[in-house]
Amino acid sequence: MSNSQSKYADVPIRIRSWLIIIVIVSIGLLHHTLTCLLFTLLSFIGFKEFLALEKQKNRAMLYSFVPLSLFQFYTSWENNYVLFIFIVPLYALLLGLLWKRIWIFLIGIFINVWTLGHLAFIPKLLNNQLSGIKLLLFLIILTELNDVFQYLFGKSLGKRKISPFISPNKTKEGLIGAVFSTTIISIPMGLFLIPDKNIFLYLGLGFLISIVGFCGDLFISALKRKANVKDTSNLIPGHGGLLDRMDSLIFISPIFYGLCHLIF
Repeated sequence: MSNSQSKYADVPIRIRSWLIIIVIVSIGLLHHTLTCLLFTLLSFIGFKEFLALEKQKNRAMLYSFVPLSLFQFYTSWENNYVLFIFIVPLYALLLGLLWKRIWIFLIGIFINVWTLGHLAFIPKLLNNQLSGIKLLLFLIILTELNDVFQYLFGKSLGKRKISPFISPNKTKEGLIGAVFSTTIISIPMGLFLIPDKNIFLYLGLGFLISIVGFCGDLFISALKRKANVKDTSNLIPGHGGLLDRMDSLIFISPIFYGLCHLIF
C-alpha cells in the first residue's frame, strides 16, 4: 500500500460512522423532548469517558452524575436557562467537595454539562421550533465540517506542526485550510439555514466556529496526552470516543448561544 493510500485508510470507516451519527442526530432533532434526551445522554456518556480518561474508577462519582442528568433534561425541556446556568456549577461545587480530586469532577461537569448542555437550549432561541433547529444545525454542521477540513488539509498539505507535544497530527496548514474553508462555506450554509441575515454575520460566525472549535479540540487533545491515550474511548469506529467527536463543540456552544441570544 502506498503512503498516499495508507494516509486515507481509515476514511471508509470514518464515513460509515458519520452516517450512523447523522441518523442518530436526525432522530434526536425530530422533537423537542428527543433533542433534550439526546444531549442529556451525550453529556452522561461524555462524563463517563472523561472519568475513564482521568483513570477514576470510583463508581460513586459516576452515579452522583445521574441526578444532574435528570436536572439537565428537565431544565432544557422546560427551557429554563437561568436555572440551568446557576444550579449546574453550584451542584458541581457542592458535590465535588466529597471527592479528593475535586477538580476532576468540576472539569468533567464543566465540559460535559455546562458547555455542551447549551446545545439543547439553542433550538428555543427562536420562536419557531424549526428555525431554532436550523440554527443548531448551522453550528453543528459547520463545526463538524471544520474538523473534516482540518483532517483533509492536514493529511494532504500538513507539514508544520502546531503543537507537536499535545497533538502531533495538527498542522498549521490544516488549521489555515479549515478556517478559510469553514468561513467561506458559512455563507451558503447561513443563507440556507438562517436566511435574511447580513453576509458578514455568516462570515463572522463561521470564522469564530472554526477558531474556537480548534481550541476545544486542542483542549481534549491535551487531556489525552496527559493520560497517554490516543482516543477517549473506542465508541465510534474511526473517530474514537464521544469526546473525540464533540471536542470542537465544547467552547463554542456557550459562546454561540450567547451571541445568538443577543443577535436573534
